[in-house]
Amino acid sequence: MNNILVIGSTGQIGSELTFELRSRYGNGHVVAGYIIGAEPKGELAESGPMEITDVIDGSHVAEVVRKYNIDTIYNLAALLSVVAEKRPRLAWRIGIDGLWNILEVARENNCAVFTPSTITQFICQHTLERAVVEKFREQGWECSSIKELKELINKGNRELANHIVNAVRVCDPSVGSGHFLVSALNQLIEIKYRLGILLDDEGLPVANYNIKIIDDELVIRDEEGKRFAYKRNTGTLKLQKVLFREKRDIIENCLFGVDINPNSVNICQLRLWIELLKNAYYNDSTHLVTLPNIDINIKCGDSVIHRKRLSDDLRGEMARARMNVQEYKQLVADYKNIHDKAKRKEKEARLNELKENILYVIKNDDELYRKRNKAQAEWNELTSSMYADALDCEDDKKNEKLQEKIAKLNKKIERYNEQIKEREEMYKQAVEWRFAFPEVLDDNGRFAGFDCIVGNPPYISIAKLKEVTKKALSKGGYTSFDSNGDICMLFYEYGMELL
Repeated sequence: MNNILVIGSTGQIGSELTFELRSRYGNGHVVAGYIIGAEPKGELAESGPMEITDVIDGSHVAEVVRKYNIDTIYNLAALLSVVAEKRPRLAWRIGIDGLWNILEVARENNCAVFTPSTITQFICQHTLERAVVEKFREQGWECSSIKELKELINKGNRELANHIVNAVRVCDPSVGSGHFLVSALNQLIEIKYRLGILLDDEGLPVANYNIKIIDDELVIRDEEGKRFAYKRNTGTLKLQKVLFREKRDIIENCLFGVDINPNSVNICQLRLWIELLKNAYYNDSTHLVTLPNIDINIKCGDSVIHRKRLSDDLRGEMARARMNVQEYKQLVADYKNIHDKAKRKEKEARLNELKENILYVIKNDDELYRKRNKAQAEWNELTSSMYADALDCEDDKKNEKLQEKIAKLNKKIERYNEQIKEREEMYKQAVEWRFAFPEVLDDNGRFAGFDCIVGNPPYISIAKLKEVTKKALSKGGYTSFDSNGDICMLFYEYGMELL
C-alpha cells in the first residue's frame, strides 16, 4: 500500500482504522473520506488529508483517487440499521449502487478494495431472499416475498419447504477466503428460522430461541436474552443437533465455490468446517459427531477459462466417455458422507476416472488434437511399411521415399505437439463447470445452473495477464472481452451464464 482512501472515516470503525493506517503508512498517505454533515474533527482532521467522498457519486470518488494516486480503498460507507430500516431505498443506493461505483473506480484505477462484513451481509440477504422465493415459485407456490411465503407454510408442508430451501444452489466463482459463502450459510439458517422450517428431530419448529444476523454473525439468544452455548448433557443438545444438521445440509447441498489460488480454497474449506464444528455435539457413544467431506464443493481453478461453453450440447461426448449423470451425481453425494478412508479413496478414484474420461474425449474432439492424431496414425503406418520393406531388402528408392515422408510427418507432429503443449498450458487451470459440479446438471447432462451468484470478482487488467491466459480468455466466447479491459467484466458475463 502506498496511498490509501478510507471512505466513511468519521464512523466509529472508520476513525480508528484511519488513525491506525496513518500510524503505519504515514499521515500524508491516508486520505480520510467523508460526507457533508459528517466532517472529520479534531485530530482526525488535523493529522492528514481529508476529502468529500459520497459513494453515490462515483465520479467524485474517482477524482479523489486520481488526485492522491490512491492504490487501496477501504469502503466503510453504510447507514445505521435503524436508519436503513426507515429508508431502505437509500440503504440500497449506498450499499449496492455505492459499492458498484467504488468497484468501477477501483477497476479503472487499478485499486485494491476492502469492504466490511455488513456489505457482504446486505448482498447475501437480499440475493438469497429472492432466490428462496423464486425456488418456491418454481415448485408452484404462489408468493412474491418471504412474508407471503411464510403464510403458506403449515404443519403439513414444513418438511417439504425445508427441502425446497436445501435445493437453492449458491455459487461464488471467486470465493477467496469464503466470506460470502459463510454469510450465505448464516442467511439460509436465518431464513429457515423466519419461515418456521428450522425443524427439530420431531419435525417441530425451533422454539424458545431468537435467531438473528447481527454484523454478519448468526446470533442466537434464549428467551432471557442470553447467548446460546452448547453444554453436554443439558437441554442445549436439542438445538445444537438442529443447527449441526441444518448447517451440514446447506454446506453439502447449497454452497459452491471456485478460486484460482489453492491457499484460498483451503482457507474457504476450513472456514466452512469451522462453521459446522461450532455446532458439533457428542453422540450417544460420547464421541463428537463426524463431519462430512465438504472439500468437493470448493474447487481450485480459473472460473472464466473453459474448453466448452455451458450452452454446448455434450451428450455425445458424455456417451463416448461412458459418463452416466445419475451415477456421477450419486458418487458425489456418497463421497460427502464416507468416513472410511479406503472407501473414500475408492469413490474419489472413480470420480477422477469419470472426469478424466470426459476431458479426454473433449480434448481429442479438438481439431488440433485430431490433426495430430491423424498424422501420428499415418506415421505409424509408414514406419510399419518401411520396416516390412526393409526386411525384403529389394527396393532402396521406395525406402528413401518412405523415409522422406516419415521425416516430414515427424516435423508436422512436432509442430502439432508444440501447439498442443501451448493449448494444455492455456487450459491447465480451466474449470469445466458441469463436470466440476454435477449437482447443477439435469438428468440429461445439460447445465441447469445455479440459483444465485455472490462474491466480489477480481479486478485485474487483462493487459497485465500472461499471454497464454489472454489467449485462453479470448477464445472463451465472451462478448465483453477486451485485451485492454478488466477481467471483472468476464466474471460478470460468465456469472450470468452460470445462473
